[in-house]
Amino acid sequence: MAEKTIIENYKKSETQSEYEKKTFIEPLRDRVRAVSGKSRNIILPQYICFKIQEDKKLLINIEEQKGICAGEEIVLNATCKNMQTDNAAFEGWAVCLKAWLPEVIESVELKWDVPKERNEHYNRFCYRVMKMKESFDWFSIANLNQREIDTFQERLNNLQNNCGNKIPEKKFKHGGRVGENAVEYDMVHEQNFPQLLCNHYNIPKIHHQLPVGVKQDGNSFFAGSKAAIDLWGMNENELTIIELKYENEMVGIISELFFYASLMRDIVLGRISKPNAILPHEKALYKNIEKMSVIHARMLADVYHPLVDYEHVFMLLNDNQLKDVKIDFDKSLYSYIPSTLKFQ
Repeated sequence: MAEKTIIENYKKSETQSEYEKKTFIEPLRDRVRAVSGKSRNIILPQYICFKIQEDKKLLINIEEQKGICAGEEIVLNATCKNMQTDNAAFEGWAVCLKAWLPEVIESVELKWDVPKERNEHYNRFCYRVMKMKESFDWFSIANLNQREIDTFQERLNNLQNNCGNKIPEKKFKHGGRVGENAVEYDMVHEQNFPQLLCNHYNIPKIHHQLPVGVKQDGNSFFAGSKAAIDLWGMNENELTIIELKYENEMVGIISELFFYASLMRDIVLGRISKPNAILPHEKALYKNIEKMSVIHARMLADVYHPLVDYEHVFMLLNDNQLKDVKIDFDKSLYSYIPSTLKFQ
């Protein structure tokens, strides 16, 4: 078993911790309790510092850390990690904090430590930053990072999405426990589940997993060569993509769904080339992809992070600047046990 990484030299100062507690955590706890009637614990990411500037601008600062793994020093940079994790999901925190604290936050600025070694995760991070800037007029990039994004944008050529080559199988967790993959599979194959989803999302057919592993000149450009949208379907000129979570409440669901929706929009617009699809349902999608005028981005979860479970979050997400191919966001709550599915 690999030795657990230990952060040695990073700890928010007492001043910063106390500031975040009074400015964000305590007000958020009070408001969540007022909205939901429940007391919920609110925890901010460990390696992002949040600070409100004088002009009601929220500064989100992702800081690089050093740690020890197997006795050797390593560098930890959340911009090079999984976008769902708390320390990397800047879109989720930006939207949630602005939605819950509108009287103190009018705009958001993102700042980050640029890693010395850029990887596919970092490519995806830069793309996500670009898409946030394109989508929301209240989001900006710190001056010292703008050149990084300008340079990255110059590299965006010869991009192509990948495609599936076999029908996904049902997989269980270790010991046969049910996890998200098994639930996704049941949504498409179990008894009346597919019809329930089709009725709920107003689509004629539901499909399992749509690959989103972007390549450049045949090589992986974004992390996750096997990454895929969990569930999807289309209806004439509308594409519905669904991010499913099972027993997993996280702010990162916003970042993940926002990325998938942005990527599919860029395929519709021809900014990212469509793949040479093999599977029939993907062939049908990409045959008609240029006709899509709206992308319905949907969350489907049995439990939500308390900050995500708030109508103002979706009002803010839907008040975007995307006009030619619109993206709209919404969420649904479900309950699941084997052979039984209900929307709440």
